[in-house]
Amino acid sequence: MQKNLILASIIILGIGLSLFIAHLNGNLYRTKLSDYRDDSRFFIEKAEFLLKEGSFRDDLSEFRKPPVYPLFLAVVFSLFGHNPIGIWVVQILLFAVTLVLLYLISRRFFADTIAFVPSLLLALYWGNAYLVFSILSYGPAVFLLVFLVYLTFYYKEQPSLQVLIVWSLILSILILTRPIVLYATPFLVGFLLYNHLQKSRRIFIGEIMLVTIILTSIVGAWLLRNQILFNDYQIEQTGHIIWVKGAIAEASLRDIAAYGVSGLLGDFVADRFFPGYALSPLPMRINRTVKQIWSNLRVNGMNDFEIDAYFLREGIIKIRRNISGVFLSSIPSIFEINAPMNHKGFSLAHFLTGTRPSISDNARLTIIILIRGAWLFFLSVVAYGFVRAYKTDRRWRVLLFLIVYFVYMHALLIIPAYGPYIAPVMPFYFMLATLAIREIFGIETTSKKK
Repeated sequence: MQKNLILASIIILGIGLSLFIAHLNGNLYRTKLSDYRDDSRFFIEKAEFLLKEGSFRDDLSEFRKPPVYPLFLAVVFSLFGHNPIGIWVVQILLFAVTLVLLYLISRRFFADTIAFVPSLLLALYWGNAYLVFSILSYGPAVFLLVFLVYLTFYYKEQPSLQVLIVWSLILSILILTRPIVLYATPFLVGFLLYNHLQKSRRIFIGEIMLVTIILTSIVGAWLLRNQILFNDYQIEQTGHIIWVKGAIAEASLRDIAAYGVSGLLGDFVADRFFPGYALSPLPMRINRTVKQIWSNLRVNGMNDFEIDAYFLREGIIKIRRNISGVFLSSIPSIFEINAPMNHKGFSLAHFLTGTRPSISDNARLTIIILIRGAWLFFLSVVAYGFVRAYKTDRRWRVLLFLIVYFVYMHALLIIPAYGPYIAPVMPFYFMLATLAIREIFGIETTSKKK
């Protein structure tokens, strides 16, 4: 009873903070679907097409996106009407379940009282609270990945056909929500089933076949659909992303160094070492170029799909010519994707740059260093927990893999690398921080339950 009360209190606290963040950023007052723009508007339109025409109408899209979140919105619209409130209610429920699942995972690693800490930290994290009242796929992706990890541990402890089927379905849905997970599939299946290979080769082969059938039926079918309709198997269009990465790889060492300082300490500090950088940060400069090229090609009669194919071809050429630059530029991206966010889900990279003229430069520098210092301290604690987890318990390996995979794959491929991209693994950051703090203070961290 006491455990349920603590967990309920954490959930209420998390929902309360989410409401407060939604008040601060204005999402709480965007009560009409017409109030939304950019990716949110895109997902809403896809859901509306799906309900009206039974199709995602990807042929009308400037960018093709993964299908699950529009499908999720369509179901919510059909149940609760065409308004954001129904979306918020369902996403609040998913958030609450995520906190419960994170506690159930943590209980496998920590003593009972300490096992609540990761859920508490996630409930207090403004970056996650922002997602609850946003019409974006990141919030549901957090739920899906935490659920997948919970099922991984559960299946390893109590194998059953039903759990394996649900695990495969959740993985398929997650891939069609955050496509980058597709390339992690062999490793995730390995973590789930490796021990079974040692016990029974026949059972192991049967499990692999079942997982493969489900993944092929769902994810494979979507890839085939895209190949037939658009001559491009990918779950979402990536041409412009590849081009931007290739362009970053061509940047000078000075620009990449400035980008690295910016990722670590922000544009204002980078400008101190590299004068003029804050006025034209490298990612912003290259993205402006993309928009200009896109506009010119459209004027010349190319449609959006042809333009994206052009960017893909040219981007691959750039990357092949500058492989070393691709990996070198991914190092600053690691800092950038782990940078602190504000209450609107944006990186603080440009914080106090070109705004608030009443604040002196020294005051700006002090504020930025204090915020960045506190965040870097948190990341240092997580890094220490990472090392301790790797050395002390093999069960951590799946969580450590997911963190490294999400961070580096996004840093390697996507510029700029926004913090919400790694939102699905932030719950595991808090688990590692809990492990680090408990070990530093010498408190028992291991659950008796194995």
